[in-house]
Amino acid sequence: MMLLGALAAALALATTATCPAFAPSHATRAAPLLLPRGATAAAGRRTPCCPPRNQRTTPAAPPTLPPLERRCRDAAAAGSLRVARRGALLVGGALVRVGAGGLLGRAVRPAAAAAPGDTVQRVYVGAGCFWHVQHQMVLAERRLLGRDSRTYTAVAGYAGGSAVGAGGNVCYHNRAGVADYGRLGHAEVVAVQVPSDLVVAFSRCFIELFDSRGVRADPRDTGGEYRSAIGLPGGVQHPAVAVLRDDAAAKGMRLVPGTGDEGDTLADKTILVYDSNSFPFHAGELYHQFHDDIVGTYGQQYASLRAVAQERGALALSPCPGDSADDTALEALEKWAKKGYDEWKRRKSGLPSRPDY
Repeated sequence: MMLLGALAAALALATTATCPAFAPSHATRAAPLLLPRGATAAAGRRTPCCPPRNQRTTPAAPPTLPPLERRCRDAAAAGSLRVARRGALLVGGALVRVGAGGLLGRAVRPAAAAAPGDTVQRVYVGAGCFWHVQHQMVLAERRLLGRDSRTYTAVAGYAGGSAVGAGGNVCYHNRAGVADYGRLGHAEVVAVQVPSDLVVAFSRCFIELFDSRGVRADPRDTGGEYRSAIGLPGGVQHPAVAVLRDDAAAKGMRLVPGTGDEGDTLADKTILVYDSNSFPFHAGELYHQFHDDIVGTYGQQYASLRAVAQERGALALSPCPGDSADDTALEALEKWAKKGYDEWKRRKSGLPSRPDY
């Protein structure tokens, strides 16, 4: 028996050394007839230590959440939203506690889409390329407002300019120069429909688009088209501004009234506050909606939100040059079906899984 025990121990050591991704407990179950004295095997189970090479998996690394996702996670599923500065706020009938360090908390009153009779305000925000900002606003809608693919309202577009093109159009850069948003003084922004009692809390998520030094996620994009901005009914007179001013100051930023056609705000770390009644939002082209960022991809499930929104009438082709659906509804559904395969490839390569939208 001592010889059998020694043989079993040697086998376990050798197998673990050649298969480090699997626990030693798998080795003991691999040869239940050679167990050392005192060891036990799982009844009826004969799990091999090393599966065939094409079936091996590498444990995925813990997901690294972007700032907004980290700050607003579980906000729609846990009760009272805890925000971070000092004092307290009453938001949506719940006491919002404020401490230090940004939006920390959870909330358990899902806001979802506004119920009939509830008032909703359109809020737009800008902080560099609108592809990245729209993705972050979708995450905020999901976590803070309890929305999903059937109720997201985030739309990429333009605002902050004092002029519009023929027919009131504002368009992306195009070879014909038709209603070019840059020439018209507009910035890239994303608009979201927010229940009035949650505008303050949602606006605070916008501040989390900037790092601790007040720098936006893509400082490589420069120019007035990428300036930092927020549009609220009433502009600086909106109640949210008093709260945002403190949050911005904690990151070395300041809020100033937006007057239109401004240049970039990256160097002086200002956030322009527009009165959305005077500087309205102009929806962008369909091909810009739910788009991958220049420096990162968000996956086919995210891209499929475009077809879902178009089907329910929330998005439509614009009259701007070159606009197109880019994906048919069938192609979008096919890409959605590939999600499982894409996630398998990501796990195999050690990348974190993407969130469900």
